[in-house]
Amino acid sequence: DRYLFLEAIISAREQLTISYTGQSSQDNSTIPPSVLVSELMDYMNRAFALPHVDGPDALVIRHRLQPFSPAYFKGDRNLFSYSDGRLEEARCVLKENTPPALFFAEALSPPEEELRSINITQLCRFFGNPARFLLDKRFGITIEEKSSLLEETEAFELTGLEKYSLEQELLESRMAGHELTDLFSSLKASGKLPHGVPGESALIDSSQEVESYARQMEPYTLGQELEPLELDLRISDFTITGRIPSIFQERMVRYRYAKLKAKDHLSLWIQHLVLNALQKPGYPMESMIAGLSSGKWYALEYAPVEDSQEILEYLLQEYWNGLVKPLHFFPETSLQYAQLVLQKDKSPEEALRKAEAIWTGSDFHRGEGEDPHFQLCFKSTNPLDAEFQRLAEDIYGPLLASAHPDTHGSN
Repeated sequence: DRYLFLEAIISAREQLTISYTGQSSQDNSTIPPSVLVSELMDYMNRAFALPHVDGPDALVIRHRLQPFSPAYFKGDRNLFSYSDGRLEEARCVLKENTPPALFFAEALSPPEEELRSINITQLCRFFGNPARFLLDKRFGITIEEKSSLLEETEAFELTGLEKYSLEQELLESRMAGHELTDLFSSLKASGKLPHGVPGESALIDSSQEVESYARQMEPYTLGQELEPLELDLRISDFTITGRIPSIFQERMVRYRYAKLKAKDHLSLWIQHLVLNALQKPGYPMESMIAGLSSGKWYALEYAPVEDSQEILEYLLQEYWNGLVKPLHFFPETSLQYAQLVLQKDKSPEEALRKAEAIWTGSDFHRGEGEDPHFQLCFKSTNPLDAEFQRLAEDIYGPLLASAHPDTHGSN
């Protein structure tokens, strides 16, 4: 290496320029050059006296990380740029920064009265992400998440979303009374599995796990499934329409072959409240939801609610408020706060600190605040304020009081 480097130096006639990466693009920390370049710089500093320059790094020109740095437009003969666009950017850098304008500077006008009639699926969707619902209904704004690129290499195992989709499909079929082995041929032909033995092994393993999960569900689905409950429920100035399926003689049943999310609990809770508010003869007043916790089957049961209409009226009013301005309710973050305050007797200050970790995220998990709908509605603000705390306790309080671990199945 030293010989080739020396040849390159000797080959130079009028000018020699050596470039290297001297700063980290992540944190701007110094990255030393090659040993050969360091030796050359040391020799130059010892052997030559250059006019008007001092110090061991006199020969080094340190470029900036960004091409729009103002340093390139100050007349330095070593740092310069001919780009008019970069010049405008540099001028913007030197300007006094002003906070960006809020997307919601003030509340919107009241929505159309027809929105007082809402399908129960839409009501569940609202509380799953109030900001997204507001942007869609009042502005017609739909923000699509960036789709991931297709894999360039063949998969030899099922992971992530593909594994969940397969197992959820198997569970749906098994709960409908089908034998899992009957699906093997169609699944192999669908392209959802890795080819050959790895695909067959993954399918067998998933089928065994799903079969165990389905057996855990059997105590909850005894008897014949009832007809879906048709809704036309009038509460105050609102009307809830739609239908509620998957109701058995003893309870309404929901399940998911994954860790339960806050929106799963909220969706079941709203349907559970409607079920209790209707009190239709022959239909139960209890509900349950099952999922996975640490890879094992887990379920929560919801007890009958006496004041279900009052709770629904409150939720409907917050739904109406959420059509005028962004509601400071964020399912996962709010659930964390409510559980710490209402179930674990933590102080509001401590609960808020831990809830912020769910909102901001970390290197290992995405923060709820990174949702593009929340970013648009709450940019340059801290939405985890007093309203956030009030809504978290008011919305999740009755839910947490009604939910309790199952007493029929086993983990």
